[in-house]
Amino acid sequence: MLPASRWLAYLSPSNIRGHQRWLKAGCQGSGRIVLEEINLRGASLAAPELVAAKFVRCDLTDVLIRFGDLTDTELVECICEKALLERSTFNKALIKDCQFVGAALTLAKFVETHLQGGNWSQTNLDRTDWKNAQVISVCFQEANFQGARLHNAKFIGCNLQKANIANMIADEAIFENCDFRYTDFNSLKMKNTVFYKCGFYGCTGTPTIEENCTIIAPDLSEDFDTTVVVKAEKIFELWGLVQLLSYTNTINR
Repeated sequence: MLPASRWLAYLSPSNIRGHQRWLKAGCQGSGRIVLEEINLRGASLAAPELVAAKFVRCDLTDVLIRFGDLTDTELVECICEKALLERSTFNKALIKDCQFVGAALTLAKFVETHLQGGNWSQTNLDRTDWKNAQVISVCFQEANFQGARLHNAKFIGCNLQKANIANMIADEAIFENCDFRYTDFNSLKMKNTVFYKCGFYGCTGTPTIEENCTIIAPDLSEDFDTTVVVKAEKIFELWGLVQLLSYTNTINR
């Protein structure tokens, strides 16, 4: 049996005020919120200022922290499943090996965020902002990226199988060794987008290419195991964009 949630003790108004005083003191002295292996399930906070707080192996399942400011926050090996974090700010945060399965992050900001490892399957990332973010080895299977903005973002080794990327804007974005198997590309908007050694087996839909799209060594093997590496033209054929190849797209083979 799990121990009772102790979020009221650790995220009390007085502790949050102490954290704010620590911030105003230039992050010097005592007061910083640093929590390790604490059960915070079901925590409910109204627009908390948790800038530069640190959570390690904490259970944040079902938390309600809308409009939270988590800029520069560290989240390491935390469980954040089914958390409600809409409109929260994670700019410049470090999020490593966390579980966000089924979490709601509509309109959240991940500007310059470093996200590494973890499971974000079925997470709602509708209209999120990923400008200059670095995302490495994260599972986004069946996640909702509808309307998300990925300006100058880099995704490396991520699983985007069956993700909803309709109206997602990939502007100057780079996808390296990412898995797009069975993903619908319909209405994805691309501008100077790069796909390097990504898997496209079973992908469908027709994206919109506003400016160059570079595809290098695409993989059409069913198991994404590099056994069926094809030319870039094949992916444009799958996308129904063959007519654009000669005059609007840059293709590296």
